[in-house]
Amino acid sequence: MPDRKSLESQPDISNDLVKPSIDILGNMASEASKKVKNEFLNFIISCIILIILFVLLGLWVGLTVTALLFIAVGFIVLTLVGTYGYWRMRDMFKPIPDPNPVNPIGHDSNSILFDQMITEFSQDLEGLEDENGKDWTRFKEQGDLSRLLDGLYSGLLFISRALIKGHLDPLFSGNLMEWDINRNSLRLMYFSGLYNKEEIGMEFPVNGLHGLHKTVASIAFRTGDIQIRNSMKGQPMIIGEQRLRAMMSIPIEQFDKCKSGIVAVLNIDYPENNVFPLKEDPGYYIVKKRAEDIKDLLLRVNRLKLKFIRDPNPT
Repeated sequence: MPDRKSLESQPDISNDLVKPSIDILGNMASEASKKVKNEFLNFIISCIILIILFVLLGLWVGLTVTALLFIAVGFIVLTLVGTYGYWRMRDMFKPIPDPNPVNPIGHDSNSILFDQMITEFSQDLEGLEDENGKDWTRFKEQGDLSRLLDGLYSGLLFISRALIKGHLDPLFSGNLMEWDINRNSLRLMYFSGLYNKEEIGMEFPVNGLHGLHKTVASIAFRTGDIQIRNSMKGQPMIIGEQRLRAMMSIPIEQFDKCKSGIVAVLNIDYPENNVFPLKEDPGYYIVKKRAEDIKDLLLRVNRLKLKFIRDPNPT
């Protein structure tokens, strides 16, 4: 498993796409901050000027009862101005919300969290990775290794719905793609979400003249870099594919070393634009670490599947 402390020093795994909404929100945050500073500075200057004026006025009239009255009135005015300024700028001093929160405040405290699921899944996996262990042997003797692997892949696909926000979000969908070396294509094999029959039966060539070799998943697999699209404009899509407005493709295996029949790419889809953080966003490195965590578990399940492919028989 990769050293988590060194993740930030690793090469950028995202593309250089621009997310307009984040830029707009960033500019708004900058302008609001400048406005707060300017108004507060003006308030301080006004207070100082008023104090000087009242002191001079008091000196001019002499330290008489009238002077004291002027000073008293001055303090009252300052109090009123200060109170007005406080209520005027109170909301502006509130922290500007993260435009792409990783763990947005307000989610159910009982939500299943990404780290919790990853830890539990890894612990279960340890009992299966020992080829002579009782867990692997039991499934093998029962002829249930294929069903076991299906369950493991489906479980990780379920966990991927918490990868972006840190907790499960039902709006996320996704799929796992297997590599078919004979057809030089990626095939959709496991699904989380609503997919129609056209999508389920699709293949995505990785090389060649076919237009589908330029899909997000194919590029991710071929380059070995995570690909993010916060808008699917210009991407090959099926008519009526409402669940897909943004997506993230995480390559699992190396293109030149991947065995046929092994999961090669994890895709995460969302029905709205601009949900996936880029490297300039606050939550980018947290999501990057989670992507590495789930990739590590998928690689471990792939190793189990290779064992099954070599010896599928229970005897």
